Parts: sequence; C-alpha cells; structure tokens
Amino acid sequence: MAKRRADRQSWLILVAGLVMLVSGTLWLLSDSVSCGGSEMRSGDECVTYSDGESTTLDLAGQRRAEQFKGGALALFGAVLTLTGGLLVRSDRGKDPSAPVDDRINLGRRDGWSFTDVDTDLLTTWRHQVHFSSGPAAWSVLSGIQDGVRFVIFDYRLGDSPRTAWMVFPNEPSPEFRKWALSRGIGARGPLNTVEEDERALIGTGRLFRSKKPDHVLRPLTRLVEAVRRYERETASHT
Repeated sequence: MAKRRADRQSWLILVAGLVMLVSGTLWLLSDSVSCGGSEMRSGDECVTYSDGESTTLDLAGQRRAEQFKGGALALFGAVLTLTGGLLVRSDRGKDPSAPVDDRINLGRRDGWSFTDVDTDLLTTWRHQVHFSSGPAAWSVLSGIQDGVRFVIFDYRLGDSPRTAWMVFPNEPSPEFRKWALSRGIGARGPLNTVEEDERALIGTGRLFRSKKPDHVLRPLTRLVEAVRRYERETASHT
C-alpha cells in the first residue's frame, strides 16, 4: 500500500514540541541560576520589574522560579510533541489519490454518484483560494441530501491534500451569500473553514478518512441545514 508524506504543518508542530521539551528539560536540570543573563552566586539577589513593581529573589528563590519556568516549558513541549506525533501518524495513511471506502459505501447505500477523479470540478471554482492551484478533484461523492445538492471531494492545496464539502442552494444569488455571512456559519471539526459563495457553502479541512461512513455526513448535514434554513426564511418572506 502506497504511503504519503505527512503534512508539513504536522512536522512543524512535532519539531517545535521537541525543541521546547528538550529546552525545558535542560533548563529544569541546570545547576546554574541566572538573573538578567548573568550567573548568580550565593548571597546575590535578583530584582525584576513588572507593571511598575519590583520583585527581589535570593539564589534559592530564583532557582525555584527558573525550575518552574523550565518545567512549564517542558510540559508544554511534551503536549505539543504528542500532538504533532499523532498528527504525523494520522497523515501517513493511504495514498490520497486512492478511492476511499467510506464514500464508496455511501454512494452504494444512498444511490449517490462516486467518481475516482474529476478534472473539471475545480475549473469553475478557481476564484476560491482553496481551489486555485489543484489540478483535479478525486474521490468525488455527489448527490442530494434533504433536497440540497452536494459534492464531497479531495483536492490539493500546495503540498497538502485536503477534503471539501460543498452544498448548493436551489437558487444561487448574492442574497444567499449575504444571508450566510450575516449568520456567521462557523467551522467545527473536521471543517477548518467555511466559505460563503453566492452559489455554495464550502467547508474545507484536513484530508478526511473514516472507518464509519456516516462520519463523512456530519459536516455535510450542518451545511445542508444552513441552506435549508435560508430557503425556509426566504419562502416565509415571499
């Protein structure tokens, strides 16, 4: 099975965590105590100023203060390292160009359409920054849920493979975009962003894979409900 590289952002988080972990540990275990860059000796005092007030610590007090800072840095670094490691591990899955079972199963179950690669889908959406550089969409699932047309697909943004959920109002218009902007439709996992266009709501996030097909539908359901709410409100005013 082909493997893909982990997302560059995941590696940055992992490396940053390791640097903090090592730096904090060395700081915590260091025998030397410094004040303003100068090493302290027995009998010295360290005076620091903050918000117009001064704090004076002797050698032992300054050592405790530095050990606390070192421990806090090491702890934060450990958490960041663990997070980065989990992200790197999750990134290294199947080749992102391969079809995904969750969407294939949904297509078979609900009568939706699944396509391995669609070279035309992104062409009409080049004005959206997310789709400005990707050559094609892959693992494309499209259909109608609760009367709203949708499409779910993977694409590439720079070096990072990502997943998009798009839902389309029955009557695209500038009013739909204004309505969506006024409602502030927020992004929740696995969506990192939700963009409002007069023709669609576009949710995007990291490359999404799940062993449970219905998990693919959770962000879709939220976006579909937003479109349905707009259509109900529009109908009530006409």
